[in-house]
Amino acid sequence: MSIAVSALIRPSPALRRLHALACGAALLAGAVLEGPVLQAFVLSGAAWAACRPRCQVKPARIDISGVGQVRLAVYRKEEVAQQWAGQVVRLMPGSTLWPGLLLLRLRPEAGPACWLAVLPDSVAPDERRRLALALRAVAARA
Repeated sequence: MSIAVSALIRPSPALRRLHALACGAALLAGAVLEGPVLQAFVLSGAAWAACRPRCQVKPARIDISGVGQVRLAVYRKEEVAQQWAGQVVRLMPGSTLWPGLLLLRLRPEAGPACWLAVLPDSVAPDERRRLALALRAVAARA
């Protein structure tokens, strides 16, 4: 049986809503806290979290060959995405391969590791199942 698979991973709308909810909760906590210094500290932290760029919010394509080679291509290139565009990456230890969450730690041959979250609403269900099986096979070979 071949483990070759190609999947388009879209940014998760549920993860974006959860991030917005967490930032809103931090802003609300900052508004009700006592003391101006503590209040300013929490409000500035919440504003920073709301405005900072997320690591991977662009569509990506992950291709796994029949021999277990993993290639990652990120669409709509920016500074960070250019170094990841179409590069061969390795699945690193520490990756989480759960049925409801694939949290992939990928590292190119040269450069820092990157995390890629694959949630149920990021990939079509049949692609997600095939991707999970292929990633488990790649992890078992390593």
